[in-house]
Amino acid sequence: MSSTNKTTIFITGANGYIAKHIIKQALEAGYGVVGTVRSTEKGDALAKLVKNSKFSYEVVKSLDHKGVYDQPLKNHPEVTVLLHTASPVDFSAKDPLNETIIPAIEGVKELFDSVKANAPQIKRVVLTTSIAAIAIAVLKGINAVGGPYTESDWSPITIEEGSEDGYKAYCASKKFEELAAWKYVEEEKPNFTLATVAPAYAIGPQAFEEDAAAGIQASTSSSIAGLLKLGKSDEIPVFVGDMVDVRDVAKCHILAFELDSAQGERFIAASECFSNHQAIEVITKVFPQYKDLLPTPDLDEREKPTAPIFQNERTRKILGFEFIKPEVSIVDQLNQLFKYK
Repeated sequence: MSSTNKTTIFITGANGYIAKHIIKQALEAGYGVVGTVRSTEKGDALAKLVKNSKFSYEVVKSLDHKGVYDQPLKNHPEVTVLLHTASPVDFSAKDPLNETIIPAIEGVKELFDSVKANAPQIKRVVLTTSIAAIAIAVLKGINAVGGPYTESDWSPITIEEGSEDGYKAYCASKKFEELAAWKYVEEEKPNFTLATVAPAYAIGPQAFEEDAAAGIQASTSSSIAGLLKLGKSDEIPVFVGDMVDVRDVAKCHILAFELDSAQGERFIAASECFSNHQAIEVITKVFPQYKDLLPTPDLDEREKPTAPIFQNERTRKILGFEFIKPEVSIVDQLNQLFKYK
């Protein structure tokens, strides 16, 4: 797709942490953007953040009703790219199968049906999935199960296992939603090609300063800020996993529809393996005022990443850029946070 002939992008779940970065980067690159939100209030608030005449929104109140995207897509014949970032997430779901897994699977099918029927001019679709679709390690504790995992791997989680609790349901929903998307393209042969982006643990600043000023910490980025609440004698929560800068996740989405070589590919958006102990080491080094406030990091064997759990050489080769290091993401996120603290 020629970047000189800018098109308009339709993005679902436009209020999300990752989605806002995609919108910001797409507008900066000259694309028009139509975002879906759950209410007029949310749409107006987002438009106020974005401050760009090439951005508009459509209200889609629920993801689980047939035909919800029909009219929004009909309203925008100028759209030729669809980014599907919206997905049900509720870790406290009482009925994980019916509240999370089935809506994710059915939602992607219904969206694709709607595109096929109402927007045949859409040529490229990018689905936001997760490393949870690729590796069971995400489910059982990062160090529990082998690896390294690549773009060709699938988590062995079943729908039955996913139905046990809200977190497992999230992992299963990402896997089976993505499988449903690939199956749809294979069987229905729509006008569009598909690429998928599986982010690792996303960290980094908010896309818009106003969100940072309002104290908004998206769930995917809150753990770094959460480390600042630890006391000197507290134990550092155990976490070892692949991290990625949210700005790079957005970049992956844009390249995934721009590049001809990206069509039909799965991408893993991951920088490198990092731990909470390393994060605190970065924080106390760059922000010395925290040295006497936070616990002293101890990089013992359990907490010392030896190699990436996810090896994304194929992603790096096709998309052609180097991922931001976790140290940089952490510092940028906290610098933004401290401006408004």
